[in-house]
Amino acid sequence: MRTLSSVFLPTLQEILTGFIALLIACCLLAVAEAGNKEIYSSDTAGVSQAGNAHGTGDDARLSEEAYGFTEQLTRAYKEGDIDAYISFYSKSAMENGMSYAQIREHYIGLFKSGAYGCSISNVTILQESDGIKLTGILAVSGPDGIHKGIVSMTLMRENGDLKIISVRRSEEGKTMPALMRAMETARASGTVETEQPSADMAMLDKPAETEQTRLIQAMQAAERSGAVEMEQPAKKTMTVPQFLSSERKNRLELSGTYEYLHPHGDFGDWKNITATLYRKEKPDLTWFVQLGAHSRKEGEGMLAAAGAYKDWTKSLFTYTALSAGTNSEYLPQFRADHDFNLRIGPQKNFVWVVGGTYIQYFDIHRDYILSTGLSAYLGKWVAEYRVFRNISDPGSQVSYSQSFGLSYGEDGRQWTNGKFSFGRQAYLATAIETPESVNNNSVLATLGHRRWVGKDYGVFGELSYFKLSHSYQKYGTTIGVFKEF
Repeated sequence: MRTLSSVFLPTLQEILTGFIALLIACCLLAVAEAGNKEIYSSDTAGVSQAGNAHGTGDDARLSEEAYGFTEQLTRAYKEGDIDAYISFYSKSAMENGMSYAQIREHYIGLFKSGAYGCSISNVTILQESDGIKLTGILAVSGPDGIHKGIVSMTLMRENGDLKIISVRRSEEGKTMPALMRAMETARASGTVETEQPSADMAMLDKPAETEQTRLIQAMQAAERSGAVEMEQPAKKTMTVPQFLSSERKNRLELSGTYEYLHPHGDFGDWKNITATLYRKEKPDLTWFVQLGAHSRKEGEGMLAAAGAYKDWTKSLFTYTALSAGTNSEYLPQFRADHDFNLRIGPQKNFVWVVGGTYIQYFDIHRDYILSTGLSAYLGKWVAEYRVFRNISDPGSQVSYSQSFGLSYGEDGRQWTNGKFSFGRQAYLATAIETPESVNNNSVLATLGHRRWVGKDYGVFGELSYFKLSHSYQKYGTTIGVFKEF
């Protein structure tokens, strides 16, 4: 039996084992401190290569020159001097997908309207064959607070002077571990690391993205959610189809849409032309086909759709649509929509809808949208409410949005309708080394009007405003004509 002292008093073997473990830990700590030694101080410009505590003269000159470059860049930015600021860029520079001319246009607008302040800290400098790489933590200050991410710049010499070749930013809120991994990789490759106090940097205002693909993913996330039905076939805005008077069997619609996005330098303009043909095949069946041509900064594309409204009983009708787009960064590869609509109430003037949508894009993203809502038909007034639950894969990111609509009118005369939607847009950002969840607020407001000018023809239009927080704002206008025959 063990005595009390044998339980509490360590043996010689335990003492030796603990001593050896402590010695190993101290050695590892010393190595770590040597590898992470601060190489910038208030009175020196020393930098260190991996394994060198004091570095070399070339390293010191490189670090000093890089910081001098950022200080001059910052000064030009604070003064709002576009000529001085753009002189730090190479004519072949790219910034978040923008060319040199687009970068200049962007900052002209930014300096006129007032820009957000930015700072960069924990800078890592790496000399590579294709240029000097600067990586650090970017802090963007704005009306809604401070947002942090990762910034990466590439500099090259032109006629002896450093020039910016490319600038990329991570999404706001990118986590610290990603930067730590980048720094560790840099150290292992012979990084020149500095700990000088942060330098103010002139960067793009919102959205903060690493590359143009990240911008496109933000747009896709907004468009494919329930709150933003931009690409829904046939522009279905009412639960019950409001077209085709009893004596008309066909309707042809032609429309054009122009949308202005801010920041304009990042997104440009969106334009599309759409043609839609409705045919009332039977009293209880109306089908449609639609073809749209789209043009954006990212390229041009076509979207084709076909669908039908079908009455099954006095209480039940359905809406079904299938659509497919050409290979592009913003159109769906395939989309399927289906709604069950149940007429309820003594006069069947209330409609309960339950719907589902599946969207497959040309990248790895997929969306599954479930929705339900209620519409009330009260004479010439129609009021709608609908709630959407969107699941975005990969990552099974869940978000909710709501939509309210109010319309007034009747077929053959005029329809005026307004819509307000709000909610969140969630998706998994996959165009960065470490995919991250993104969940932003969105707001959509539209005001539309359709008027019969003659017995069987007329015009229609719509004004719209959309805002996705930390990303972009969009102002749109649609003008169209229709003919019934």
